Formats: sequence, C-alpha cells, structure tokens
Amino acid sequence: MKKNLLVILLILFSAITLEAKMERGTIVVKDQKIHAELKIPYNLFSKTPNFKLIQRGVKYIDENGTKGRLSPGDAEWFEFESNGKVFKMVSLKNREGSNLFLGKRKNFFVLQLTSGNVNLYKMFYDEKEFMSDSFTTEKERYILEKDGVLKVPAMINFRRDMSAYFFLYPQLVEKIVSRELKYSDIEMIVMEYNDWLSKQ
Repeated sequence: MKKNLLVILLILFSAITLEAKMERGTIVVKDQKIHAELKIPYNLFSKTPNFKLIQRGVKYIDENGTKGRLSPGDAEWFEFESNGKVFKMVSLKNREGSNLFLGKRKNFFVLQLTSGNVNLYKMFYDEKEFMSDSFTTEKERYILEKDGVLKVPAMINFRRDMSAYFFLYPQLVEKIVSRELKYSDIEMIVMEYNDWLSKQ
C-alpha cells in the first residue's frame, strides 16, 4: 500500500512540475522547411525546456493551421526558440560501427550542442536507483558523431579514448592527456577541434 501511494505521489509531483508553451520553430523533413508553433514542455520550477520529454516528440501546428505530432522518425531535425535561445533537436539513428545501444527505437531526438566535422549531442534519460524499483535519477549522456558514426564518450578511460578520437590535433590531445581538458569540457574540446580542422 505504501509503495503504491509513493508511486502515485511521484506521478502527481512530476505532473505539477511541468507546463507547456507554444514556441515558434522550424521542422525539416527531407530538406523541406516547415514553420510551425511547437508545444514545448517546460520544467515548472526552473522554467527550462524539458528535453527528456521533447526527445520523444512534440505536438505542433503548422503555418496552414494543420495540427500534428512530430516523432523522431518523422523529421531530420526541428528547432525552437525559448527565452531568446534557439535549441536544435536532431533525429539520429544508430549506424554500423557505433557504440550506442538504442533498444527497439530506430530513431531518437537529441539536443545538438555543436556542429562541424564532429557533431556533439546530449541525450537525457532516467536511470533506476540502485536497490530501488520506484526511484529514478535523471541522467545526461554525450554523443559524438564523426563520419556518420556515433560514439558515447565515457568518463572511464576518457583521456585514452579521446586522445585517439582527436589524434589529428596533437596540441588538443596534449591538453586531454595532461587533464587540462576533462570530460566536463567535452563541448569545448569539440569546438576547439572543429575550429582547428576548419583552418587546415
């Protein structure tokens, strides 16, 4: 009984911590741009977009007034504006050589952080607490994309792994090996690599 009550309270709490707003955005389907109003879920207390829910898809109304729901397999990407900032959600599919396990889903939306020769994305997911069936913790995972192959950089062996990944740029590798740049600096690492490569 107590366990059921706890689950109900968690569901109610998650419901009241969310709200949704219609935001201006663009949907790209096979190189065709569709301007639309997207229904974006927000975290009520932080007033930030709830990317974990957005990853599953969003409802929208296009410029002709047609209503629809956008799922990860329906579009190449979509973007929306929130609090003066533009967020881009890209539909990814696991490819041969990738080390990302996607389960049964063919496509999924992820938040694009940087683009260039190497793209960097962030994925949001829930992970069950150790020794608990009821409690989950929201986690984030970075995903790198180079030459169409997806890779998840791990904290364990980060220096060795990323040194090999960015081997073309020895000065960057040196910063990674010396711990000047760490896992938490992954966005900076990718931006520096892309900037360096574009000048070669």
